[in-house]
Amino acid sequence: MIKRKLWLAIGGFDTRVSFWCSDDVVIEQVKAMGVEPMLVAESLVSHKPSTTLRALPTEEQEAITWGNVYIFNKEYGKDKFSDNPRYLDWLKRSGKL
Repeated sequence: MIKRKLWLAIGGFDTRVSFWCSDDVVIEQVKAMGVEPMLVAESLVSHKPSTTLRALPTEEQEAITWGNVYIFNKEYGKDKFSDNPRYLDWLKRSGKL
């Protein structure tokens, strides 16, 4: 959740990342405005398997998963999943490593 005033202050959501890492992007955007994200320890999040994602060809799945991780890392100077064998394999196959 984000207040409209803060959303306007960050210029809306960074749409360069559209799937995986979207939450990480918002965290980086608000931190750049001097706002620390808040954790709600009592909250429960239930991630359901993505039937739509699994219906896509592997190349498309990887583009919106590992591709978004790559964009996030590059644009925000992070190294998320940098030791993940699947991500490293994708980087090699995509010519980004």
